[in-house]
Amino acid sequence: MCSQPRVARPGDVCILLEPMAEDLVDLRQRQRKLQRVFGGQVHEPVHLTCQRFRPEGSRPVRDVIQSLAQQLAEGRSLPIVAESLEIVEHPFWRSRLLRWRVQNRLDLTTFCRRLEQVLDRKGIRVHFPSTQGWLPGYVTALEDVPDGGEDGIDDRFSFPDHLFDARRVVFSLVEGRERFRILEEIELAAG
Repeated sequence: MCSQPRVARPGDVCILLEPMAEDLVDLRQRQRKLQRVFGGQVHEPVHLTCQRFRPEGSRPVRDVIQSLAQQLAEGRSLPIVAESLEIVEHPFWRSRLLRWRVQNRLDLTTFCRRLEQVLDRKGIRVHFPSTQGWLPGYVTALEDVPDGGEDGIDDRFSFPDHLFDARRVVFSLVEGRERFRILEEIELAAG
């Protein structure tokens, strides 16, 4: 069973899967459609958080990212497919979010476990350990969603729904609430 991980803090590094720019047009249209139904603000950037860690010891974070980049160099894009919608209160964003719940696909699980193994070999403890049942699960569509409108949330939309092909891996340093710095971006080969 999964215990709640702590809320992200400055100094944490997030590993994100993102679409390429050409895939964003369709996603933005979907977000605006959801916005018309639920209110709130379009969340940017669209991403799936696969892992988070805090660099420890004297090893520079760039070395860790370089090791991960070498492992990902041969990686293929990953289809990100929604299976439902959920509204959640999120402690980091301090906001009510509308999120797409993502299917747990074997290719995504394998990708995340590879990341975790590399970090483990570097002596870095991950914040979302697969050994405790963690799998990446959500892509945020909207933030600051007002109360109401949850009834029959999945009845209004059809699932499964292919959101995007994740073709970029982004390493993002948390600098504060809603403040991030991109440390590295890796493009995955088309699937």
